Amino acid sequence: GGCWPVGVELEAAAFRLGRGAAGGFDGGSTFAEFFGRGGRLVLGVRRWREEDASHLFMFCDFAAHVWNAIFRWLGVVIIMPPNLFMLLENFMGAAPSNKIGKGFSLIWHTTVWRIWRSRNELCFANGVKDLEKVVDDIKLLSWRWGLSRRKIPICLFYEWCWDPGICLRR
Repeated sequence: GGCWPVGVELEAAAFRLGRGAAGGFDGGSTFAEFFGRGGRLVLGVRRWREEDASHLFMFCDFAAHVWNAIFRWLGVVIIMPPNLFMLLENFMGAAPSNKIGKGFSLIWHTTVWRIWRSRNELCFANGVKDLEKVVDDIKLLSWRWGLSRRKIPICLFYEWCWDPGICLRR
């Protein structure tokens, strides 16, 4: 099995804070605050089971394949650390300059967002696991976000897909 079983109905989905607090994700906390405090996602797939953010976003088969594809695209070698925020630090540390590091940070955020969206699509909208589509979406979305927020210099999409470092070095 993977972290997104196909054809299995979800019985329930609920958030709780990792410090044993009852209740759930209050919506007032940010994504980073929730997972930074050890947030857990509890998914009911025929029985309750608990998965932490590191598993959901880094270590389940599908997420691991997404990250490996992103590492290949960027031309970096990163050994997966134990959590998402250490991965962000490693990601930025793999960049040869601060300028490129900011672009890598943008790609990290886009990758986490797209993995989250993929999980939701699979669970709640009869989506399918499609590694190539998710990686292509990460490239497109990171390019769009980078251009719209002026995080990256203007470059053509094919340049971004070929080697984002070319765009980030400008």
